[in-house]
Amino acid sequence: MSLEQPIYDQVLAGTPLRALVINGFAGYCGYIGVPEEHCLADMDGLTFQCHGDITFRGHGDGDLRPEGWYWYGWDYQHLGCDKLNYQDGGVQELLPPELAKLLEQANRGTKEWTVPEIEQDLMDVAMELWDALKVAEKVACAAVDVASRKSSPTDDGPGL
Repeated sequence: MSLEQPIYDQVLAGTPLRALVINGFAGYCGYIGVPEEHCLADMDGLTFQCHGDITFRGHGDGDLRPEGWYWYGWDYQHLGCDKLNYQDGGVQELLPPELAKLLEQANRGTKEWTVPEIEQDLMDVAMELWDALKVAEKVACAAVDVASRKSSPTDDGPGL
C-alpha cells in the first residue's frame, strides 16, 4: 500500500457525511467530509470529539481528498499514545537512525490502530456529528417558529 492513498472512502447512508482513511506520512489519517455547499462546510469554529483533535480543515484537492467536499481530519499516531507507522517508506527513512530508534522506543507497548478500528471510529464520530446537527436543526426550527408567532398579529381582544 502506498503512502497517502485513500484506503477507505464511504458516503454514510442517510447522512450528507463521507468517511475517508489515508495512509499518511507517519501513519493513518481519518477524515469526515461534507458537501461544500453544506452548512457544516468551512466552519472554522466547528469542533467535535475525535481521536486527538482536528488537525486538518479544507476543501478537497482532487488527489487525496475528493473535490466537491469540505474535509475535517485528524491522525491516528501520537507520540507516546499510538505507534507511528514506519512502513512503506514513511518517516523512519527520513530521520537520523538515532532519532528513529528513540521514537520507536517511546512508542513501544502502545496501541497500533488498524484500518477496521479507524473505520469504526470514523462511523462513531460521524454519527455523533450527525446527531448534534439534527438537534441543532430542531432548535433552529423551534426558534423560527417562536419568532414567527411573536411577529404575527393575534386576536386576543378588542382592537382600538
